[in-house]
Amino acid sequence: MYRSKRKWPGPKGTHCDVDVIAGHAIGEHSAIERFLTARWGLYSTFLGRTLYAPITHETWSLHEAELTSLDDGLMDAAGFAIPDADPLVHWTPGVGVRVGRPCRVRS
Repeated sequence: MYRSKRKWPGPKGTHCDVDVIAGHAIGEHSAIERFLTARWGLYSTFLGRTLYAPITHETWSLHEAELTSLDDGLMDAAGFAIPDADPLVHWTPGVGVRVGRPCRVRS
């Protein structure tokens, strides 16, 4: 189970709960799988400024997965439309991640 709860900005108590059943490991990742999962940085805001921090990690061990339960209020709270299509679902046992020093993104 994956659980996320939005603390700020509201609405208070907005959350996302996801349950999946992990399947077989995927040997070679497709282009779309790499695009959706191979992230090498993260963005955040602090005191009204956008910050970027580089991250490094080994290649994900992706597995096929089946979505068994989804209770998601985060998309709507963020102002995104809920897609009509079935979600693309993968699972990973995780990897170690190193986060570098954040720096201000210049516009």
